[in-house]
Amino acid sequence: SMDEVIERINSKKSKKFVAFTIDDGYKDNLVHGLPILEKYEVPCTVYVSNCFPNYKAVYWWYFLEEYIQKSKSINLSPIGIDYYKEYSEENQKEIYDEVREILRKSDYDTHCLFAKEICGIKNLEEINESLNLSWSEVRKLSENPLISIGGHTSHHVSLKNQNASTLKREICNSTKELSRQIGQGVHHFAYPYGSLDDVNVNGIMELK
Repeated sequence: SMDEVIERINSKKSKKFVAFTIDDGYKDNLVHGLPILEKYEVPCTVYVSNCFPNYKAVYWWYFLEEYIQKSKSINLSPIGIDYYKEYSEENQKEIYDEVREILRKSDYDTHCLFAKEICGIKNLEEINESLNLSWSEVRKLSENPLISIGGHTSHHVSLKNQNASTLKREICNSTKELSRQIGQGVHHFAYPYGSLDDVNVNGIMELK
């Protein structure tokens, strides 16, 4: 468990170990993942981004991949970003990586605009309902002794470029809502995307 990870890190006698974690809050965590974890008695921390059970998640990384595969150019000016590229099948991956970096550093409102204005996504809530854990399913996971629920922000945004008020909302408010929904404390947090370029250490320390 993640609690044991902390204990082992602090212990000079700790042997090598593995800790399993799952991010975001997809329904397959419960449907497919939990039976395997139970079969092998493996503890796991599920880091839930609140927009998933609130059915407001924007899977812009999936939408972007599909858009690039189906198109020959991409123009982000309709959502206020100065970016336009034409491309062929051979350099789709290059374009994906470029746009991914732009969107990864953007805020939630920009992600919503990208999905609706660029990709033409009209049924976002319906997609959420089919893919994501509901709050009742999050509670069901939390009641399993093998599962710990951790925080993962309110809207699954990179925390690097967010201002202080957004940081507080994304971290503190999300943890409070998670705790209220599952009826127990939330003691662990994982920031979205996971790279060193996705976390504002100074900003997070100020929240303390």
